[in-house]
Amino acid sequence: MPFRLVDIRGQPGRYGRLRLDSLRMDSSLHRKDRRYAVLSHRWASTDLNVQSRLNKANLKRWQTHLSCKSLPKRFQEAILIARGLGLQYIWIDSLCIVQDDCEDTEREISNMESVFSNAYVTISATCAVGRHVGFLRRETPRTCHPVYIPFKSDKQCRVYLCEPIDDFRQHVEESELSRRGWIFQERALSRRILHFTSTQLYWECGSDVRSEALTKFNK
Repeated sequence: MPFRLVDIRGQPGRYGRLRLDSLRMDSSLHRKDRRYAVLSHRWASTDLNVQSRLNKANLKRWQTHLSCKSLPKRFQEAILIARGLGLQYIWIDSLCIVQDDCEDTEREISNMESVFSNAYVTISATCAVGRHVGFLRRETPRTCHPVYIPFKSDKQCRVYLCEPIDDFRQHVEESELSRRGWIFQERALSRRILHFTSTQLYWECGSDVRSEALTKFNK
């Protein structure tokens, strides 16, 4: 497992209730739950601030408390997805590698193959560009047209015809995120990926690709 992971369960608050906004950095050697998610995303210049980067100054503080609300929107959404999958941990590069420590950065980067190949799932923020933009969004709603089918009993059945939106090549393989060599490596190493595009969600694993619209793409 990675040396550092973000514990996303939430920390105990008043009356034993979990404070979901309160995360913490976990670097324990013996973890009961060995499943974790990783976030594959594109850095932007506005990401380079202390609130979304682990450094020597905040390392000790983050071991007890890391505010979820202070993180970029796509980080918050990745945490939401990981929690929805029942996971306790998530690995995000800028949160789990000390950015102003050359030795730590070199050691962790050399371990990237293990980080992605052993992850339970990779969350790909395919359509997120910029710090303030998330990936749980749709650019345009899908157009559906109602069609009424008559039956012998004089009743009608209403079905909907929708415009096709399945284009894995354009939405994922030719996306701006996939143009990065680093992202190519992350995708090649991951066992299963959730691609969040501006039109729909795609699932990719070693055998095939499935779309949110129930289409199967052979690999």
